[in-house]
Amino acid sequence: MCNGIIETVSKAFRAHTSATKQSFLLLLVLAVVSTGQGSGCVRPYMVQNSWVNLTETNRGLFPVGTVLQYSCDPGYLPDGPSILTCTTLGRWSSEPPHCIRSGACLPLSKPENGGYTCHPSPCRMFSHGTVIEFFCDEGFILSGDYNYLTCQDGQWDGPMQMTCVSQGCVRPSLVQHGSTNLTDTNRSLFPVGTVLQYNCDPGYLPAGPSILTCTTLGRWSSQPPHCVRSDVYICLNTCIYFALIIWIEQTQ
Repeated sequence: MCNGIIETVSKAFRAHTSATKQSFLLLLVLAVVSTGQGSGCVRPYMVQNSWVNLTETNRGLFPVGTVLQYSCDPGYLPDGPSILTCTTLGRWSSEPPHCIRSGACLPLSKPENGGYTCHPSPCRMFSHGTVIEFFCDEGFILSGDYNYLTCQDGQWDGPMQMTCVSQGCVRPSLVQHGSTNLTDTNRSLFPVGTVLQYNCDPGYLPAGPSILTCTTLGRWSSQPPHCVRSDVYICLNTCIYFALIIWIEQTQ
């Protein structure tokens, strides 16, 4: 009889001990899982031929919710998601992308007062071997020695910024009752930087700038002045002066 009681107590003790161990292991697992969530993500590895917005180089863990955006260098394209987010599981939403050579070149901006054509046309994909031919509008010429660019393995073989500069300014209009230092009467274009100075005849005064400069845009810095009779000019200025005085008194 005693043996039966002892055996029953022993079984009950072992069952209690097993349940206690299971409860302890369950709590341990929950603690580990709870500790792992929200702790952050480890620093991802660097990707060749790219850059990413990692501002703190020595940070060990990135907080949950951190967003990293990878950008590939010119001539390369991302093979995979380029945006990674640190999840609550302490893992990034995906692996960083690989930057693979695309073989295509970056689009080019058209020069002001000009443009370009593609060979082969039309200009849709700047793939390897595409040739760009630049041109300028009438009155402008390309600055530099490059009229063509060729896409080679994702890179243009010359400078990507082309500039069209003016060949000069057209002959300005004559001014009545005035003159200017126009010595070449047959010249149709005046080089950039040309300076013209207007002088009014005796008894006349210039209304507007009397010195004009040919700018790089192929335009004069201002319109030629008008030469008005000095008595009319003085009367006009006097009227403007008194009108301004009256306006100031009324507004005070």
